[in-house]
Amino acid sequence: MSKYRDTKPSLEFYIEKLNKKEYFSMIRFGDGEWNNILKKEYSDSTRINNEMKFYKEAQEDLKKTIHESKECDSFFYGLQNLAKRLFGKKIPDSFDWHECDVFHYASIDGNLPDLIDAMKKWDIVFVGGKYLRKINKIVPYTHFIEIPETDCYPKKDSIVKEILEYGKEKKDTIYCFSASVVTNIFIYELFDDLGKDNWLIDFGSIWDPYVGRQTRSYHKRIKV
Repeated sequence: MSKYRDTKPSLEFYIEKLNKKEYFSMIRFGDGEWNNILKKEYSDSTRINNEMKFYKEAQEDLKKTIHESKECDSFFYGLQNLAKRLFGKKIPDSFDWHECDVFHYASIDGNLPDLIDAMKKWDIVFVGGKYLRKINKIVPYTHFIEIPETDCYPKKDSIVKEILEYGKEKKDTIYCFSASVVTNIFIYELFDDLGKDNWLIDFGSIWDPYVGRQTRSYHKRIKV
């Protein structure tokens, strides 16, 4: 276990905030996000990962989340250990980086039910691909906003509009995002309107094994 992981908030930190109704938002920067932000050469066929091709506009939006960061105690920036090893000094050290994969570690260690129990106290909205609708058997959501499973960035504005339309008169809601690197852009753009009295959280691929998908290598270690 790395020193970096040891010094960052544990799963209990986030569970306590949910239990105490302390709102927070969290975006996560892994190798895909930094590969996008730092890429200088690209073509129309360039892909960042299996979920998204490279869009110059998306790169600029991701850069904005860093260069015009939210100066707010309730807006957390998560950094993946792998990204830190791959990109090193290219990553700004001025952030109070949280452990990016805290929820993934919880899943591997069998501690995810503790998080889910805390989540169930509030309304839950999922923002993700159609396949994630089945997560309702484990995490009972109030509403589901379906987005394209791949290359959702071109529909970013309409998705943001749909989320805002749903949430404009609601509060105390956990918005669970699984939208590849575009999640950071969604949460960043939604925070000023929804972040004051809701939770906006990038859960990445954490739910995939629980709906029958193994999209990351560590998913093979998950007991469902």
